[in-house]
Amino acid sequence: MGKECRISGRPFNAFRWQGSNNKWKETAIAPEVAREKNCCQACLSDLEYGVPFHVRDHLLEALGTDTPPESAVNKEFWWANKRQRQQDGSDVTTGFDTYGKLRGNVDKLRAFAALDPGPIVRPRRETPLTPEEQERLRQRRLTEQRPPEDTSITSLYIGSVPPSVTKRDLMPFMMAYGELRDLVVDPNKLCAYVTFQRRADAEQACKALYNNLTVKNTRLRVMWARRGKNAGKGRPADDGGAPSAPQGGAPPTAPPKPRNVPPPGVRLPPGVKPGTAYASTNPDSFGANPSE
Repeated sequence: MGKECRISGRPFNAFRWQGSNNKWKETAIAPEVAREKNCCQACLSDLEYGVPFHVRDHLLEALGTDTPPESAVNKEFWWANKRQRQQDGSDVTTGFDTYGKLRGNVDKLRAFAALDPGPIVRPRRETPLTPEEQERLRQRRLTEQRPPEDTSITSLYIGSVPPSVTKRDLMPFMMAYGELRDLVVDPNKLCAYVTFQRRADAEQACKALYNNLTVKNTRLRVMWARRGKNAGKGRPADDGGAPSAPQGGAPPTAPPKPRNVPPPGVRLPPGVKPGTAYASTNPDSFGANPSE
């Protein structure tokens, strides 16, 4: 009983272990909560699809299939009843069937997928910037526009790229300044990397498009993709806060995604091949740090 559950608020017996490369992992929620929500106690991933369980819960809440208690009193009463039924053996099965609930609302899911997410809107700050913050902002903008000393770098970083913007949408804006070597869009990180054939074209594009590029009603950030100090060793280092590109100025490649592996007694959905699915079972993934 050494830790408080992040969902139910009840103390529970927490476990902590150390994997490879001194990476710590520990349980974050109580066992009855994990059984009811059908998720891992450590990485909080759904046991059917391997996605974070809060993503699944938000989707089911939007579909109108899940109405969890909101007030603290109702939560305590609801989880106390769940815990008691599990201890009595009357509720041995999980209360969450992800595949069944999503399959029953496949028409709504298709309607959600067809929606346009629209532009990325950032909340405006109500109070004005202090003189120190204004100076830091000015220095950061100068750093983002300053070409790197390494003349072999011809890559630009494009940030705040919404999922609706594709490579075909960005290509005309970049080709207007010269011949391109490559253009990679990473929808998971909402960014893109464009590499020009010539350094002069990259300098002209950064100067013209900095704080002046709008695609599908969304203003994108354009700056230099600087090479990290340890990029040659496979570990991009921080270089003035700018995004790092690997050696040679080429855009970074995304690491291979882990494959799914079911826990004991769990059947994978149709079409999903076995592999490594959950962060708690992958010794190379980061976990909770006991010092924090």
